[in-house]
Amino acid sequence: MKKVFIDTNVVLDFVLHREHCADVKAVVAWLVEKQVPMIISVGGFYTMHYVIDKYLRKTFYLDRIGRDKPLRTLLTRILQTFVVAEHDNNSLLRGVSSPDYVDLEDSCQFQLALRSGCDILVTLNAKDFRQTDGILIVTPQQFKERYVTN
Repeated sequence: MKKVFIDTNVVLDFVLHREHCADVKAVVAWLVEKQVPMIISVGGFYTMHYVIDKYLRKTFYLDRIGRDKPLRTLLTRILQTFVVAEHDNNSLLRGVSSPDYVDLEDSCQFQLALRSGCDILVTLNAKDFRQTDGILIVTPQQFKERYVTN
């Protein structure tokens, strides 16, 4: 296993302690221990910023000033844990033009995983991805069952 692409929804479950947090925590801990780079997209990072900020506002009723420190802390932890990869025009064009995907964001994430040399993509919506091009598509639970518990 060279690199693992972590979909945006997986990171958000981990950071916000949502439904799949326990599985994601086990996956991330195992990958950190094995020193396998975990790749996220720069677009995903922007989405995380927005969702985490909204979560802090709605859950804790924090104003902009009150959200600033916890938001920066969470985003810093994300950047310290994951490697942020960027698209180029060609990978975005492949993502947008791929007939294999209805969800263009998923298509672009997949293209970035390819561009980044990932051999596994971990996502909560594995059914929306096509198994191809040597990238194994798994949920956090499937990853945990296949690698962490063995």
